[in-house]
Amino acid sequence: MYVIGKSNRTYTLWDMEAVNRLSNNGKPIIEYRYSYIQSLSSNLSEVSAKYPSAAIDETIRGHRGFSRYGFPEHAADEFPKGKYAGQKIYNCVDMSYLTWAITSILSEEGIKLAEEVLHDNGYRKIDDEHWASPEQLQKIEANDDECRRITALIDNHEEISLSVERNLNYIGELHIGKLIYAFPNYKTMQYEEYFYALPIDDRGNAKRIKGKTLSLNASKYEIINCENGSNKVKVLIDNFRINK
Repeated sequence: MYVIGKSNRTYTLWDMEAVNRLSNNGKPIIEYRYSYIQSLSSNLSEVSAKYPSAAIDETIRGHRGFSRYGFPEHAADEFPKGKYAGQKIYNCVDMSYLTWAITSILSEEGIKLAEEVLHDNGYRKIDDEHWASPEQLQKIEANDDECRRITALIDNHEEISLSVERNLNYIGELHIGKLIYAFPNYKTMQYEEYFYALPIDDRGNAKRIKGKTLSLNASKYEIINCENGSNKVKVLIDNFRINK
């Protein structure tokens, strides 16, 4: 097809050929090949009258042939680009890719199809942008159960038994799932570039607790609202002891 370009003050005539081919990584693309034909008038009305079906693109400059590239149009139920370009959304078995595509490349109709596929495979939406797999949902449910168990112990003024697998962070907190155990007194330590903390017991001694089981007493807890819409429970530790 003919295309009208412009070189300085003069309009130019080009032939444009659209060629479907594969890119270097095997993805379908369209190569638009532009071949210069001749210079025309500087009067756009005259040029348009002589070539009424030609598209006008004043970004085309000079006289040397060149190529531009684009992606072929796809049906609404196909991936428009990416590693599954042109494939049907409802046939996709890559759930992690689907969750990414929903927020990155899919149209409104494509998003609905992708969400149906995710839902049929046991995935559930946990906030505006994130989906949880069946395995992750089990962990979330387990975390919720553990939060309920711990807060019930605190409400009933009972001790909490806790197996500790890592040190406190540098502000004296231990994060386990949706639970945050906050120790009021701690000593900040440093190992190379890593900062951590040791809790201080009632006698004023900093204790190494990694790999040990603790008995905790706590009279209060706080519910913390997170940015992703979920909640965490912050347990305010009164005192602790290391079980032998």
